[in-house]
Amino acid sequence: MQAKITPLRSATFIAALLAAAPLHADTFTWSGFTTGSGNFNSSFNWIPIIGGPPGANDVAVFPELGVFPVYSITFTTNVTNQQAQISAPDVNFNLQGFTYTLTDVSETNPGLSVGLGGGPPS
Repeated sequence: MQAKITPLRSATFIAALLAAAPLHADTFTWSGFTTGSGNFNSSFNWIPIIGGPPGANDVAVFPELGVFPVYSITFTTNVTNQQAQISAPDVNFNLQGFTYTLTDVSETNPGLSVGLGGGPPS
């Protein structure tokens, strides 16, 4: 007896393959647009603007901005990123009661890196 492949079985198989595929982490760098400070959830505060702000499988980089040595980031929702890399000497996270969760917890590639130097890591 030969198994019959139906559209539902095919769709289920494809969905299972996609769920098992590793997700690619994109890197988004904070620009702060015009003042250095701003809303985490605004795509205009990130480079690249398209696709921002960083999502659950992405890396958020908070570099030294030069003309804005001190800046604040305001959260208006709960945020999850894979990693946060902070090289800015003075960046403030104004969580306003929300949470900022980092999911990469390995010892070799920690979810939070602080003090990476004068700019974003290459």
